Amino acid sequence: MKKKTQQTFDRLEKDKDATEKLSAMKTPAGKPLNSPRQELFCILYATPSEKETFANATQSYIKAGFKNSPGARHSACRLLTSDNVTNRVNEIKRLYNQKLEITEEYLREEFKEINRLSQIKQDYSSASRALENLGKHIGFYKTDNDQIAGTTEDSPKPEEAIKRSQEKIRLANAV
Repeated sequence: MKKKTQQTFDRLEKDKDATEKLSAMKTPAGKPLNSPRQELFCILYATPSEKETFANATQSYIKAGFKNSPGARHSACRLLTSDNVTNRVNEIKRLYNQKLEITEEYLREEFKEINRLSQIKQDYSSASRALENLGKHIGFYKTDNDQIAGTTEDSPKPEEAIKRSQEKIRLANAV
């Protein structure tokens, strides 16, 4: 029983530490999560100004006051896949982008401008990359991705594709 009480005390102490860190930070608007450590995890993970932890679930998990153990990576990943945490991370990213005034239209125009300037400088690698990013942004490659994943309705089943390949090989050997 004493060990359980100590564990509860330790958890409350870590929550208190996370709450203090949260109060020292400028937290994003919106409805915060119930757990201060989870809220701190979301902020650390989703905010680019947090260089050590941005988009690094394990480091965000540890910095938020969760246990640094061999299972921290797995626990961080599991926490990140939780619906409420994922929603909060997306909300923080959206708020951050609004603050920076980054919109879809802004990105489209920037990619177009990068492409135009790169072609003037004859830097075709950068121009190509800008066009590729623009294409990804507008969903140009979505059908290619669906075909690769085998999710399009008209894509052949793997067994059919294997039979066709075997038939082509047989016909080629017969000639």
